[in-house]
Amino acid sequence: MAVLTLSVFTITWAVLIIAIVVCGVWVFLAIRRSFTPVLIFDLTYLFMLEALCLSTLASPANAAETAFYLITLVTFLLNSALTFVILYEWGDRPTRMNQYVWWLKIALSITGVYTVIPLALYYLKLYYLPPRTGRKGTAGQVISEADEDEIPGLVSLKDVPEAVAIPPAMAERYRDRQLIGWGGFARVFSATKADGTKVAVKLPLLHDEAVGKMFISELTNWTEMECENIVKVIDFNILPVPFIEMELCDSSLAALKKPLDPAVAAWLMHGVASGLVYSHGRKVIHQDLKPSNILLCNGVPKISDWGLSRVVLESPVASPQAAFTPQYAAPEQVLRTVKDGRTDIWQAGAIFYELVTAQLPFAGENINEILSGIIGREPVPPSSLAPPAKGLDGIILQCLAKNPDGRFSDAAAFRAAIAEYLQREHTARLAAAIAGRDTAGAARSCSSLLLLSLYQEDFTSGYRYASELVNYAGWRRRGAVHELMRRIGDAIAGEGDAAEILARARDIAREIGEAGA
Repeated sequence: MAVLTLSVFTITWAVLIIAIVVCGVWVFLAIRRSFTPVLIFDLTYLFMLEALCLSTLASPANAAETAFYLITLVTFLLNSALTFVILYEWGDRPTRMNQYVWWLKIALSITGVYTVIPLALYYLKLYYLPPRTGRKGTAGQVISEADEDEIPGLVSLKDVPEAVAIPPAMAERYRDRQLIGWGGFARVFSATKADGTKVAVKLPLLHDEAVGKMFISELTNWTEMECENIVKVIDFNILPVPFIEMELCDSSLAALKKPLDPAVAAWLMHGVASGLVYSHGRKVIHQDLKPSNILLCNGVPKISDWGLSRVVLESPVASPQAAFTPQYAAPEQVLRTVKDGRTDIWQAGAIFYELVTAQLPFAGENINEILSGIIGREPVPPSSLAPPAKGLDGIILQCLAKNPDGRFSDAAAFRAAIAEYLQREHTARLAAAIAGRDTAGAARSCSSLLLLSLYQEDFTSGYRYASELVNYAGWRRRGAVHELMRRIGDAIAGEGDAAEILARARDIAREIGEAGA
């Protein structure tokens, strides 16, 4: 199908170019009143457009494209029939009545057949229909067809053209539907429910009993998890088609412009680590962490797509699951040996590496090169590519140890190492900002230290940083900071709501970051 689509696109370009030439011939011959040649040109061009329509109708992308080409084909056929009638009845001997019909045809053909319709064909292909030569991720990443063929278990959109539209059975449930991404097994739409709630809807590419069971398997682990750093499932069902309704997030790590400031990247990965601490505590490992699976909701990283997640048994039994994303796969996934929570730590390390360097730790021209690098090469230290990330070298390289025993023992240890880095980094930045009379910088660093303390439920340190933040936050936010101090004081006394305090502190930190003061 990809070859056919490419040829249709190429023909459309050819139609545009030929249209310009033929239109010129039209005008030239009409001025010379050589009517028979111009009719032959007309028929030739119409036949070409009809062939284009028929070739596209053989594999339409969706109902809209089918309707467009059917209407266009009928228009071309009628125009061809009119041309035959004029050619047979008239020839080179026009009457006054037929002359009006002739000039009407010239006007219709030049404005419609030779300009409007070819341009419509071109823009339909260029803007309305998504490309079929690759697969997009949630944030717009494209995987080539060659890579698609080498990734185990991957279903390409080139094989499922109807995937660009939400199934009719689901259309009445949601409005304002828009395709925002897809992966190897499903696609995701943003949509609005009847009550006005904006949600994300995940639908499988294929509908059969096996797919329904896969969705149920995914939901078994996912719906039972309630954590700030895990995407929340709102609703799900397998009828009329399998679907998962989730909270709608703003973006993903894949969409961020890289490299990031190391401290910003560390904050994001601290949130990812918190999600892993929660899921691993429930003995659930993800196994497919990648930037497009880490969504951002108001700046908070949330882990999504638990389709490959598995419940870790007490006995060390290796899962035969071979489906993974090669660029972020751990050595044990490539070698198909025992996987546990440290597999997720490897993948988090690969993401961390990419955030601070804008490069993958193991790159290659094809999947085999990537996989051989994962099991046979040591990664270049991040600071070799991005010197500001020097303080993160140890953390990231420990995540990427070939032997799981060389990695962090668990997600909690990984998170603690990131927290230690953030504490050290922002303490130094705060001191430098104060010395340089950089009020905005001091506010950012102080709010980061405040947040870090609250994440660790160290309310005493949190109160100290909040009281210091009053001096840097600006008069517009001082009231909010004073209220936060009061609530932290309640928490120290054993009466405050830790989750609410953290949410308020995060809002203040986000406002400070956005305002620059």
